Formats: sequence, structure tokens, C-alpha cells
Amino acid sequence: MTTKQVGLIFSLLVALGLTAGLPASAAKVVFDLSKGPVRFGYICPGVYNPIEIIILGENATAQIELSTDHYTSYTELSAREELRLHERGAVTWLDLVVESLIGRLSFSAALSAGPRFQVELTGTGRSLLVELSTGEEKTPDQTVRALVQVAAESGKLIVLDGTPPPDSLDLIAQRYGIPAEELAQLREQFGAFQVAKAFQTAEGHHGSPLAVAGGAAGLGENGCVSIRDLPPAELFRISLAGLRYQGYLQDSTLYMRLFHPANGLSLCDARVTITVVELDPPAPLGGNHVVLWDVFPYDDLAQCYRYQFDASGWRPGAYRVYIDVGRLLSFSLPLTVTDWHQVVARRD
Repeated sequence: MTTKQVGLIFSLLVALGLTAGLPASAAKVVFDLSKGPVRFGYICPGVYNPIEIIILGENATAQIELSTDHYTSYTELSAREELRLHERGAVTWLDLVVESLIGRLSFSAALSAGPRFQVELTGTGRSLLVELSTGEEKTPDQTVRALVQVAAESGKLIVLDGTPPPDSLDLIAQRYGIPAEELAQLREQFGAFQVAKAFQTAEGHHGSPLAVAGGAAGLGENGCVSIRDLPPAELFRISLAGLRYQGYLQDSTLYMRLFHPANGLSLCDARVTITVVELDPPAPLGGNHVVLWDVFPYDDLAQCYRYQFDASGWRPGAYRVYIDVGRLLSFSLPLTVTDWHQVVARRD
């Protein structure tokens, strides 16, 4: 039986000797049905790589619902003796195989465009194949939703997600519109790990602690640009190339500017933290002793990041200051606290 309507192809085949393969997949979940009934919900991207549901059991009952933006299907069955079921569902198609069914099966499907189909079958050892396709090859929808309920005296429920880990270059090209040739050059220059790390930084920068809430917006009078206003594609490039910085220490005050690696513009609202560690504290402290952890703020008047140390309670000796700009930059500088509690730079 074959029906075509609104780009739909639906076929039902009853045959003998039909078998279901088990292709390799990226994720696999297995339930032991002898431990009791199973109810399992799952969501996966399945445009090209379907979710697969396999039931191998004795005296089993099962309900399987698959749904996408294009269709909803529902399978209900009860099987005496051995049940071997294999159902695959992607965004625009599904297929169902039941081998040598002895029992009852009901399958129904409804398309978003309106057509609805239903099959009722009482099996006496025959095999069943149901195929559903919307006839669409490309779709913006990326999600398949599955709900499975199974009870059996023994056996297994196996759920396979055939979706492979996406290639980071493909995702970057899609999200940021960066040409594939440029991305290939960047991977060659910086390595695949750094490219993937930069992508994660760029994807997470909105709402993440890379920028100070209420920071400057847009381009300032002196070429200062807000990191909050940079698009993720720009953060991706900055993460790869690395921020440039300049600074100096004067009168126990640290001054620092951050610069865009490509155009040299100053970044004026990054969230910067500063940590100072005493390198050789007396017993019983031992090791490195943290004496300061604070925000390193941007000073609009000085047009740079400015932090004034208060070392009145610090012991004279060797220290190290660590500067952390979120996931974009981290570096450290050696310091000395003098006998009169001034903070001065020193060489390692």
C-alpha cells in the first residue's frame, strides 16, 4: 500500500524474513528489562543521523512516540514470546521493523500538513516494515523527540543516537559566516584545539563574565571599544590571536591597557580580576599565600585599568600578581613589597 500526498511517501510492507541492522552510533543507552518497566524520554538532533530504538524482549508490551516539527508517530504493541523491534526516526522520515511478530501492533502517524495514517495488525509470525517520509531533504528543524515505554519479562531496550560530534569548523562557518578557507588557515596556524577553545569562548561571551555590566557602549572618544558590543565572531578571532596589553607600576599603583590584536583599539569594559600571592610566607602558612583577590576596574578618567595597592598589612618580600581577563588572557608579573610597604616591580 503506497500513498502520496503533500510530498508524503508512506508504505507498509508485510513480508517474511526481514531483518534489522544495528549501525554504529555516537551514543548508546541500554536498559535491562528484567529489572522492571522502563519509561525513557530523549531529544536529539536527527536530520541526517537518526535516533534508533531497539527492543529485544520476551512477552513484551511497548509504546513509542516520535515527534518532530513535520510529523508525530505512535507505535503500540504487545508481543507473545520473542519481540525484535527496531525503529529509527529522523526529522523528515522514520522506519519501523518488527521481526516475526506474534501479537498485536498499532501504528499511526500524522503530518503537520494534515494527512493521518493508521495501521492495525495482528501478527502470526510475520515481519513488518513501516516507512514514512515527508519528501523533504533540507529543513531548519534539528530536533527529534522520543518517548519510550517498555515492559517485558526479560530482554533489553537499546537507544542509539547516531548524531556524530559536529565539526567545529562547520559550526563556526555557519554561525559566524567565516569562509572555510580562512578557517582552514586558522586551524593550520593555531591548531584544532585552540580553534575549538576560541569557539567555546566566543559562544559563551554573551551573559558571561567577560564584560562588566553597565560598561561603556560602542566606540569611545579615544578609540576605546566595549567588549560587550563585540560580536561572537570578533571574540573568536581575539581568542585565537590573543589580547595585547601594556602596563606599568608607579607609586604602588598598577596601570594597564588591553588592546584588540588586529586594530589596536583599547578594550575598556572587560571584566579583569587581580590576585596577589606572597611567595615565601613564614610558617605555618607555607607555600604561596594569597593576600589579595579583587576586581581590576577600568578608570574612565585615566583611560586604562587602574588598581592602587594597599600593602600596609603585607610583609616585606617577594610577591607575584596574576591578571586574569576571563578566558581571553592570563598573565603574571613579579612584585616586591618594600620595608616601607611600597609595591614595586622586580625581575624574576
